[in-house]
Amino acid sequence: MGYFEFFGKFIPIWPLSLLLAVPIILLGWVGISSENAYESVNYSLLIILGLALAIVVYAFLDSYQKIRVRKDIERIEDEFATALFQLGNAISGGAPLETAIDKAKENLKEMRIADMFDIISLNMKKFGYTFEEAIFNKNVGAIWYYPSKLIHSIMQTVIQSARKNIKTAASSMVVISRYLKGVHEVKEEIDEILGETTSSMKFLAMFLAPMVSGVTVTLAVIILRILQNLGSSMQNIMASAGNVNSYQTFFLVPWAMGGTLPITPSFFQLIVGIYMIETGVLLAVFLNGIAYGEDPVGMRQSIWTIVMFAILIYIISWFATYSMFGGTIEQLLAPTSKI
Repeated sequence: MGYFEFFGKFIPIWPLSLLLAVPIILLGWVGISSENAYESVNYSLLIILGLALAIVVYAFLDSYQKIRVRKDIERIEDEFATALFQLGNAISGGAPLETAIDKAKENLKEMRIADMFDIISLNMKKFGYTFEEAIFNKNVGAIWYYPSKLIHSIMQTVIQSARKNIKTAASSMVVISRYLKGVHEVKEEIDEILGETTSSMKFLAMFLAPMVSGVTVTLAVIILRILQNLGSSMQNIMASAGNVNSYQTFFLVPWAMGGTLPITPSFFQLIVGIYMIETGVLLAVFLNGIAYGEDPVGMRQSIWTIVMFAILIYIISWFATYSMFGGTIEQLLAPTSKI
């Protein structure tokens, strides 16, 4: 984890993600102090885009090569129950172990798991290894080509049974295959039960939360612009009125007295944007945990997918809503600024 393969070399990912994100963040920080509210928000949006880009690039490069291996392992694990059943039946039928392996391999030739039986058979015939050595030999053992905790644990159980006698091993294979089929059926039922929940979480993370965040930023910018102009106008009115009694100024808030606001539209956008990214990352972690449990590769796959779509929807939502309402508000504020 933390590296990706490039022409046979393993390259660390974090320097590359920073190299792509830091220039965008610096560009946004340089222009965030613009006096034009719309421009300053757009520059602050570049900071959020840079942060999201760093997360997306890191998670993508750390998962897109590994996810192919994981999918192959998942497919082999799904086929493993059938493979064990075939091998256990062949042994129970009285066939020698090597013959039973070849027979099971022939019956499973359309499946990926057949390659594992091919390696076991080759090790036993070519090197003269025992069944245990053909699977767990440190140099050429078949188990090392399949980095699956499930397959590793089951083959350990089968080997322990085979140490008693081969018939016990065959019986264990059949029992384990039935157990795996039951687990697969339970998993499908759980996925069906949780399907509506996970779909709602994906919709929230990839569309609803970023869209609402973009609309919120637009409304906040409009309201802050109105308050800023209103505060400046009230300050001018009070200055032209001369002396004002203390009980009258008591009820005026600080932005009306000084014409400034405690937060600018650009910094408000930064707060909302960071919140939106955090929401996407957390929901991606939860979704992956529900579907796969503790799986760092799948978690990174979910993170870059959700954050990428979320930042796109967020940017589109901001520009779309401000283009609809921002121009009208600016026209209404133009006469007020001349007071």
